[in-house]
Amino acid sequence: MKTKKKAISLIVLVITIIVLAILAATVIVTITNSGIINRATDTVKEHDLTEVRSMANLAWAEALMDNNVTTDAEYEAYVKQYLTNAGVDITEYEITASASGMSVGEKQGEYMGLTITPETEGVTFTKADGVTPGDPNNLEEGDIVIYGDYEYRYNVEPEYMMSDRGTMWMPIYSGYYGWSVILRNECMEATSVGEMCGNIYGAQVVNMTATFCGWNVVGSNPVAYGAHITEAPKIPSSVRCMYGTFESCTSLTKAPVIPSSVTYMDSTFSGCTSLTKAPVIPSSVTVMDSTFSGCTSLTEAPVIPSSVTDMYSTFSGCTSLTEAPVIPSSVTDMNSTFSGCTSLTGTIKINSSTIGIDAAEDEVVFYRTFADITNQLVIQVPENSLTYTNLVAAYGETSNITIEPFTVEE
Repeated sequence: MKTKKKAISLIVLVITIIVLAILAATVIVTITNSGIINRATDTVKEHDLTEVRSMANLAWAEALMDNNVTTDAEYEAYVKQYLTNAGVDITEYEITASASGMSVGEKQGEYMGLTITPETEGVTFTKADGVTPGDPNNLEEGDIVIYGDYEYRYNVEPEYMMSDRGTMWMPIYSGYYGWSVILRNECMEATSVGEMCGNIYGAQVVNMTATFCGWNVVGSNPVAYGAHITEAPKIPSSVRCMYGTFESCTSLTKAPVIPSSVTYMDSTFSGCTSLTKAPVIPSSVTVMDSTFSGCTSLTEAPVIPSSVTDMYSTFSGCTSLTEAPVIPSSVTDMNSTFSGCTSLTGTIKINSSTIGIDAAEDEVVFYRTFADITNQLVIQVPENSLTYTNLVAAYGETSNITIEPFTVEE
């Protein structure tokens, strides 16, 4: 009898579970149809940029302590996985991470730029000899295109920092062949400028040397052609050289997205005294000579990618900069990097053990790297390395600088 009762009880229990399951399924369908789950999912994905950066910083800090994370790719994967697990849609953000730092920015697709074809209206095309109409399908060195706010020249580039930019062009110095672009003289008073071309008659725009920094000499005071521009235009994804592109654009407050094609950023924003925030530096960049020198309003340094080798005077004169970025192991030149950064304080980590190898022409390696800084600094540097030896030789007796060697993990 007891066995029979147990069997009946078991049957009742099974039926009860089935009924509850049916009811639960009905409730789930109802909730789904009402959009409650969808809204909950949306809520999980709705993080503002500040929150995402905070979470990413926490993930990066964890990655630094994880002995299994050693390469840049592993650091980036670690941060992205952490954010994904936290419900962040990482496809909406530009995320880079390495042993030297981490950055998160809003996702912005590569800007291809406008395209000019022989059928495009409003184009002034002049052959290099200035007379022959010529064929735009047969481009020659020095050919000129004027379109919108810009002038483009084929396989030549403007003389850097010249008084009369319009009459002096020179053979390609940067090594990249294609169209160069400068702001037209007629746009000197402009506070904003139009879109830029990325492809002209089948050839790419690759060179933005001195695009906005050509000088107009007024009396004895030179003024950059783009001195009144407050926001930079989008940069075409084909551009590779940004040598002095915005130098002395003193009204510039917002930098553009730097395309992943760019390798040279020498003096790109030098003298941009109104610039408060640096753009994300892509991993294609190798040279950051004077990139932000004289940016007196810059308060935060960008993450320096592990592709960079040259940091000569990168932040010199950045008087509002309070914290230095981590210096990646790829860097070989730090002469004058932080010279005149009078607000800089705290700890600076230098992961490079070879600084000085490519700086042999300078009489003193680390020449003026921390010149004119009176705040207390702690410089962490690989022990028993060339960098450590040179740093001690240059700053070993400086009272405000403490040098702390650390062991490089294999």
